[in-house]
Amino acid sequence: MARRRARSRIHIKKANRGKFTATKRRTGKTTSQLRHSKNPITRKRAVFSANAKKWAKKRKRKSR
Repeated sequence: MARRRARSRIHIKKANRGKFTATKRRTGKTTSQLRHSKNPITRKRAVFSANAKKWAKKRKRKSR
């Protein structure tokens, strides 16, 4: 059987950590609402957040 290669973890620069959460708190909007934002950076962060939530769920299931 072929071995699966270990994937490296995603690295988020320290300067960018927490920016999306701050936007959510400031605007009072949800991640799904911010996915339709006019601002491309906010939209990009929202999509990343939604995807990362899925990855975390998969990782949590595997560790059981």
